Amino acid sequence: MSAVFLKRVLTWSIPAILVNLAIQYHESGKLTAATVVVCASVFLLGGLLFEASNSWWTRRFEKNPITRAVSAGFWTIAAIALFVFFYRMS
Repeated sequence: MSAVFLKRVLTWSIPAILVNLAIQYHESGKLTAATVVVCASVFLLGGLLFEASNSWWTRRFEKNPITRAVSAGFWTIAAIALFVFFYRMS
């Protein structure tokens, strides 16, 4: 693993861990060591999986302009769908 890969994993994972632990502490008023360890493990492994799949996706599909356009279209549709979903929920 390269240092850049690990940096991207930590850049994504550490803020997510801290936010999750803050929410858990706010809801329950306590944190145990086991909770912190499990939470950190899950988010770090999730970050590793996310970055590995992102790296694979970039190597596999981001070389052709057509696949980049399809990817952009997919993410545009996903963003609009999420916006509509959360707008209707409020």
